[in-house]
Amino acid sequence: MIAFYIVILALCLWKIKFSPKAGFDNFLHRDQCDSIKGIFILCVFIRHVLQYIMASGYEFVSLQDKLFLRIDRELDQLIVVMFLFYSGYGIMESIFKKKDEYINGMPIRRILPTILNFDVAVLAFFVLNLVIGRDMGTSEVLLSLVGWDSIGNSNWYIFDIVLCYILVWLSFLITSKDKRINIRRALPFMVFLSLVAIAVLAMTKKGWWYNTLFAFDAGILFSYFKDRIIPILKKRFLLLFPLSVLLFAGLHSQYKNIPAPLFNIECIFFALSMVMLTMKVKIQNPALLWLGQHLFPLYIYQRLAMIALSKVDNGMFVREFPIAYMLICCAIMILIAVPYRFFRISFNK
Repeated sequence: MIAFYIVILALCLWKIKFSPKAGFDNFLHRDQCDSIKGIFILCVFIRHVLQYIMASGYEFVSLQDKLFLRIDRELDQLIVVMFLFYSGYGIMESIFKKKDEYINGMPIRRILPTILNFDVAVLAFFVLNLVIGRDMGTSEVLLSLVGWDSIGNSNWYIFDIVLCYILVWLSFLITSKDKRINIRRALPFMVFLSLVAIAVLAMTKKGWWYNTLFAFDAGILFSYFKDRIIPILKKRFLLLFPLSVLLFAGLHSQYKNIPAPLFNIECIFFALSMVMLTMKVKIQNPALLWLGQHLFPLYIYQRLAMIALSKVDNGMFVREFPIAYMLICCAIMILIAVPYRFFRISFNK
């Protein structure tokens, strides 16, 4: 199964470009960000499909399989950090461009469509559960519609991203003056609300619900201060990049001992290291770009095939043919994502 990580590496290396001196000016262009997200959605797929392989009773005895598990454990929650960082960065860039229009339109054009599209996916899992005979409580189903619970679907990340959208909207709404947004007042308030959200989630949910949340704020703040930050990063790259990597590595080596709220600090250094890396390295694989552009359906629908196939022969198929299981799940995930644009709910003009 280690071959799946080798394939990801090969996809990264295909048509890769390096700029060791000046660096790329468009390293935060949407295509580059989507390509990086394409890498990590494959890692998310591996993380999720692995859960069903382990549940089937498959024994990881070979050296390759043990290495496969080790890589997965080391990546841990880091696989979603760039999703959150780039999302925050993209929202701040949109606010700069559209200002009041963007903030006023967030409930209808961003928050509501995300929830509704998520609920369509929840409905698909509801139907699957009826087919396979899985019991579902009423409260479980209702709470699943807002991401607070799950009926087999992935939920916590969607809950977090919608929460981040709401916190941004509230921050700008509350700090606006004469119905005009004020970015300087809004951003500190947004950071405060995010810290409150982390504290509340820490009292009610497992660590993975909040230990990467601040990566979203980091993306927003990077966008706001980028005219100051980027020249410094370019000028002092040989100092700051190794320093950022070392700080991340040092924190990561102790991640089991770090309280979940403080894991957010490690995530910030991870995101910063990735951003600086993309200043010098450009990923140009069209497959990764496509994956990043179809992130939502790839993420939210991938468990459908995983769950359905895990029931074949009471898990015997998964246990005996884990690689075939992974390949079929991956193919079905992509097949669902291809026509997604035709049934995606959107209220954009």
